[in-house]
Amino acid sequence: MAPERDTLAKLSAALDAAVLLLRAAIRRRAASGDNLDIKSPSGLTTPLSLEQGGTGGRTHDEARTAPGLVPGDPGFSALALQLYDTLASSVPVWLGGGPIPVARGQYYRQGSGGPLLKAE
Repeated sequence: MAPERDTLAKLSAALDAAVLLLRAAIRRRAASGDNLDIKSPSGLTTPLSLEQGGTGGRTHDEARTAPGLVPGDPGFSALALQLYDTLASSVPVWLGGGPIPVARGQYYRQGSGGPLLKAE
């Protein structure tokens, strides 16, 4: 007994749709080579090295150790705070009157002792 004409038409349409979906999935797949089309590192199975823009570590401690940071080093926290204070004291202060004193994309402080903000 041969299949009905309607059944064959439905099967053909379903196969056409499946082919279109597969072609779209293949186009979205990362290419070999430089992989400039990768938008998210969610599929990585190995950590990126420093040369690749990563830290080379799988854990927080490994990630901090690779670029020369010592996990839990109190000197690092003090240095980070010192760098922030240096940056914060070098930007213009805006007291709220008139336009913001910097160009778009530049940092300023909102009031004396206020937070660092980026001009939009």
